[in-house]
This record gives sequence, structure tokens and C-alpha cells, in this order.
Amino acid sequence: MTSKGILDETSRIIISEMIKNGRIKYTELARKLKVTPAAIKERVERLQAKNIFKVSALLDNKQFF
Repeated sequence: MTSKGILDETSRIIISEMIKNGRIKYTELARKLKVTPAAIKERVERLQAKNIFKVSALLDNKQFF
């Protein structure tokens, strides 16, 4: 992320990939972006801490009730 708070390309790719597959592993993202899984984890945590995005789950009521 840049100092001005604007998302850089890496953050945009991470968010885009997580939108496509919310269960994607950090190792898979790291491989795609040629960085370490720790770097992905740190970036995701920073994005969440800044309320740029939030990971949530949707419940299929038909399967549970």
C-alpha cells in the first residue's frame, strides 16, 4: 500500500483474488504474486485493520433450518 492510503497493485490483486475465492490460501496468493505467504498475511491483516475490506461468511438457511 502506498503512503497516501491508495491501494497499490498488490493489494488490488489480493482483494480481487479473495473476492473470487474467499478460501484461497495465502501460499497460493504468494505464489501468484511472487512474495512470501507471510507478506500476504501481513498485507491482508493491514487491509482488514484499515477497514478496507472484511472477510465474512454467508449461511445457507435451507441447509441449517
